Amino acid sequence: MEDKKTIWYVGVNFLQFSDDTEVFSELENKGCYDIMLLEASHYDFSYDNDWDLQETFKASPTHYSGDTLIAEDDEHVIVRNDAIGGDYSIFRKVTEEELLEEIERQGYMTGEIGAYDYQVKEDGHYEKVYLSEDVIKLINSKFKTK
Repeated sequence: MEDKKTIWYVGVNFLQFSDDTEVFSELENKGCYDIMLLEASHYDFSYDNDWDLQETFKASPTHYSGDTLIAEDDEHVIVRNDAIGGDYSIFRKVTEEELLEEIERQGYMTGEIGAYDYQVKEDGHYEKVYLSEDVIKLINSKFKTK
């Protein structure tokens, strides 16, 4: 598969409170996966906000112990984690090209960045970096300074 078509999973919401998880649990128990995915799309605020690059993964959205992939379509994935109380994570599927554009937009292009480094933003202020290992590898391979 061509790099620009590689699918990445961007965490767009983490549902842990019963008001949210109850709806997803009921739909899951009824086998209404299409409705779950429609509901999940209403929890995706990534079009208006910075993406959570700490919860962005390349190979799979099931990244933690206890994760189970529940439903998936062309745009979103729903993962349930029973190890931490039946919480749900909603991921948006993006291409590597879209992710690189977001990384540039957020200003993480200096290369040689580590998981707990500080990043200098355009305005000169420092910001704590919280990035997944997959995103760090991508940044260091695509934006590495020479």
